[in-house]
Amino acid sequence: MGIATLVIQMWASGRPDIVESVYSTGIYPWIREVVGTLTGWTSYSFFELLVIVVSIWFVLRTILTLRAIYRKRLSWRNLGAHALSGSLALAGLFYTWGMFGWGFNYYRKPFLQTENLDRTRIQTEELRGLCMKLVNEVNELRRTLDEDDQGVMRTEDGDRAALKRGTRAFDARELEYVSLRDGFVSRPKGLVFRSLPWLNVSGMFFPYTGEPNVGMEQPDHDRLSAACHEMAHQLGWAREEEASFVGYAVCRRHPDADYRYAAAQNALRYAIGALGRADPTAPAAVSAALGKGIERDWIASMEFWRKYDTRFGDAAMRVNDVYLKAQGQEQGIDSYGSMVDLLVADYRRESR
Repeated sequence: MGIATLVIQMWASGRPDIVESVYSTGIYPWIREVVGTLTGWTSYSFFELLVIVVSIWFVLRTILTLRAIYRKRLSWRNLGAHALSGSLALAGLFYTWGMFGWGFNYYRKPFLQTENLDRTRIQTEELRGLCMKLVNEVNELRRTLDEDDQGVMRTEDGDRAALKRGTRAFDARELEYVSLRDGFVSRPKGLVFRSLPWLNVSGMFFPYTGEPNVGMEQPDHDRLSAACHEMAHQLGWAREEEASFVGYAVCRRHPDADYRYAAAQNALRYAIGALGRADPTAPAAVSAALGKGIERDWIASMEFWRKYDTRFGDAAMRVNDVYLKAQGQEQGIDSYGSMVDLLVADYRRESR
């Protein structure tokens, strides 16, 4: 199965139109709704449960195997043969499951082509205009939100209740982009274990259980922004820059201000970074227009992620980089920043 799936993957990588019509808008929506419905009824992640069950199974299996070797019912040579064959079988099974369950979305038509957006010849003035537009949005939204004792934005209804509200925006029929309307997604899941920050990621979509997962320990605005991104993955947008943009494009129409703010402030971070690369002197004027509440939120984010700036986190980022490049994203982890191209294309569409 693994070899057959690899052949299909290589064939599909150069045929985005076929992948789009047959898989991404044909087969995958059925898979997404069935799997998401089966696992979406609880606020806790089946991914974590699966990790626990597999870990227990592995420990028990190891104990039983060593016991069999000690009693001479199994040789080391025989163990090696079983381990190799079993590992290859599981690798082929999970590779096939992952690709047909979600992975072929990497090879669909780019969002820019699907929605006929233009990102060519981006000008510095456009980046400056985009930044100021987003600054105005976040300043207005931030004034309406609750704060904790440190003056950092917080959700008023609790962490998991806030995540449950995430799906509301994805039901909207009035979204500007046709390809995003009426897309079923299940609720984002908050992970119990503090695992994601150590991997230097704020969220992950687990295709085997169809769950958008986010870390619960990060600041609220980061958590809601990560939820928007991971729900966009579940919707079928696998490339990182497209998931970031789709999360923003959908959640800026969310009925709740905290989600609109989380989506806008995340987009603003990327936009300011791109503006700084185009004109190193320009971000200062943009930053001067930011409200004090946004500054406190961003400082809280920096302080939080600084704690996980470790060698382990760097290694995890390198693994993620290799994975993304293997899926056809040549920029690897830098592809997240390509969200700005889509933001500018969206800004141009709105300015017409």
